[in-house]
Amino acid sequence: MSLRFRLIFASACALLALLLGLSFADRVRADAEQQRNDAIARYGGEVVSVVVTSGHLEAGDVIEPQDVQLRDWIAELVPEGAVTSLDDVVGRQLCHATAKNEVLTSECFDEGDDLAEVPAGFVGVTLPVTDKLGIFRSVTPGTKLIAYEVNKDSSRQIGDDIVVISSPAAAGAASGAQVAVAIRAADVDKVLSANAAGKLSFVAPASDVRSQDVGSATGDGDQSGSASGQGGETGARGGAPEEIKDGERPDAAVGSDGAGDSGARTSAA
Repeated sequence: MSLRFRLIFASACALLALLLGLSFADRVRADAEQQRNDAIARYGGEVVSVVVTSGHLEAGDVIEPQDVQLRDWIAELVPEGAVTSLDDVVGRQLCHATAKNEVLTSECFDEGDDLAEVPAGFVGVTLPVTDKLGIFRSVTPGTKLIAYEVNKDSSRQIGDDIVVISSPAAAGAASGAQVAVAIRAADVDKVLSANAAGKLSFVAPASDVRSQDVGSATGDGDQSGSASGQGGETGARGGAPEEIKDGERPDAAVGSDGAGDSGARTSAA
């Protein structure tokens, strides 16, 4: 078998394989079209392409291209406001969790234009959400927070009654995850300074916990220790014998217990 014959035979086989592949692809497309037509006939309506999720997504997740796909859906069964283009969802941030194969709608990307009103005496502040900040991206407006300045070995409260007025999930994806909070005017400088230094952290107390009670156990322990120290100092001063004046009996300078009294008499003897 000559080399020329082998080359011609190999080329013919490659061409045949290509034709078979194209034929198979055409058959697959024909089957898909037939299924679509059967669905239209079954439900009596048109089929539209909508964007569905490829897997479970959490609130605050920024959608990546692999997170979504286009899928044919019966028009009569498509939810109101369904998104029909991948470009309309990629790069945007979800405001609530979604399940796999869920049709995405405009409500999934509620921009939250209506922010909660800033209370009187408070200042609205927008902060970037970081791991140190202690806020979940799914935190809801109205949540009350307490601000702390956290150092290496200690922390101190720098603001209370802080209210979330915009969820991080409602912020635009272009600016990253951010949270808008209402802070007392007197605490704004301390909170912003701690945030700039990377020392700001929030905690969310329950409704039955007062801000002044948070961390009070440590404070009581310090006060107790201080009081104990003061008591020890007083006891030391009380236990010290006073100077004996001329003409007074030595045993007049007695301690607070019998042992001190006995010791004074023995010394005088």
